[in-house]
Order: sequence, then C-alpha cells, then structure tokens
Amino acid sequence: MLDTIREFILKSYGKENLHLERTLYWVRELEPDASEELLIAALSHDIERASNPESKDKRTFNTSEEMEKHQTEGGRIMFDFLIDNGYDVAKATRVRELISKHEVGGDEEQDLLKDADSLSWLEVSAPRHIEKRSFPKEELEKKIIFMFERISSDKAQELARPFYEEAMRMLKEAG
Repeated sequence: MLDTIREFILKSYGKENLHLERTLYWVRELEPDASEELLIAALSHDIERASNPESKDKRTFNTSEEMEKHQTEGGRIMFDFLIDNGYDVAKATRVRELISKHEVGGDEEQDLLKDADSLSWLEVSAPRHIEKRSFPKEELEKKIIFMFERISSDKAQELARPFYEEAMRMLKEAG
C-alpha cells in the first residue's frame, strides 16, 4: 500500500516530497515495529497541503483553526483514498485518526507521528526555508523553536537536537 500512496503523493504534489519520506523514515527509527496505519499516516500526513493552495503557503505558523482544518482535511482525504483503493475500513479509520492529530499529538502513535514530523521538518524543511528566505527570520525562528519543543519523547528530541542546532546556526548566519 505504501507504493500506491507514494504514487498518489507524487500525482498530488507533482513531485516527490522529501519531508513526507523523511517523516516515514523517522517513524521507523523511533518505532521499528510501527503499525501499517502509522506508516501510511507518516507518508501522507500533509496531503491536505497538496490540494489546498492556501495551505501550501502556510508553512510557518498556522492559527489553531487552520491547523485543525489541515489535520482534519488531510485525514479525510487519506480515508477516502484508502477506501477507494479497497483498504480495510477500520484501518483507514485509524489512519484518519492519526493524521487528524499529527500536529498536536494525543495517543502514543499520534505523539510518535508528531515527533517524526518535527524531526523531518527540522532536518529537511527548516534548512530549505532558511536558504530560500521563504519567511521573515523571526517567523522561522519561532517555527524552529516550536517544532523542536513540541517533540514528546526524549529519544526523538535527542535525535532532533543536531538538526535544531544547525537550523538555528544557519538562521543566525543568514543575517
């Protein structure tokens, strides 16, 4: 099913999405026995951004309302996609539940997804935004700190620390 989802993501974004791939990687690093539903959610958690031009441009801080919409709509998109592709309803429901809380966490798997999302964002997205000067420096700094501090597990925070420190160094040097 992951290959089918990769094809869907490629078609939706029009290109590969390294952030999603690295989120999947970090889920596997944090939990080698992760459920199939969690792996699917990791690979597709930001699918809403591909279908919503407004959301594509909101890559620093979203309001809580925008964040809720991003999570809920992403969960719905993936649920519908999975059902349309013959996936088990109970498992598709769990994928929807995971995606619908990937920004804030909740249960153990939702927290793990949130942590992996932060790891990937700090590793992949933060440097890209700093290099491109996509957003005002102050906004990026807030986002980098937020993404690091929202990590729940000690292990994930330890893994994220070098990415966080490098992003802060890059931001400082960017002037």
